[in-house]
Amino acid sequence: GFAVTYGETTYSNSDWKNSMNTYFQSKTSKNINDATSKVITASEVNAISTNITGKTYPSSQIFSCAMVDLSYNQGINVIVDTNKIKVVTPKMYANALKSSGINNGYVVVSSPVSASGEAALAGVLKSYEIAVGATIPDQAKKAATEELYTETQIVNQTGQNPDKIADLFSKVKDQVQNQNLQDPAQ
Repeated sequence: GFAVTYGETTYSNSDWKNSMNTYFQSKTSKNINDATSKVITASEVNAISTNITGKTYPSSQIFSCAMVDLSYNQGINVIVDTNKIKVVTPKMYANALKSSGINNGYVVVSSPVSASGEAALAGVLKSYEIAVGATIPDQAKKAATEELYTETQIVNQTGQNPDKIADLFSKVKDQVQNQNLQDPAQ
């Protein structure tokens, strides 16, 4: 299970694609050319984002790229290129992955240009699907994306540290799991 996804805008620009391959290669001991690769299109991102953020992205704005290695089995280890991904933090991606039922893997997220990182979640989830060879249920993808969107909205509206918000979400989820609440109204 080793996969790379490219935003379609990045994939169509050979300099950007090469810069992403170089970046990903610097973050793994595996040969990046051995990874299964997939282009993430605007329609794939919009299928998730439209229902949650209300945003739709044109095909000229799908920059974010992701590398996923499932041979890592000590939890979720996420590296985000903070020089390029400006809003979403590693903890926020890890929370979203856990919400979609993913508990192990090494994930690297970047972009050739500055990006929020929200659209990258579609690529990360697609990388997992490729690496595992199974589809993540739409309901799980929606839950993960809604969580990421809610966290970024709270950060944007309050100016709080993104990792503090991610920690809060993680603690709440852990408490709910520990109490095994069946009804969210309880």
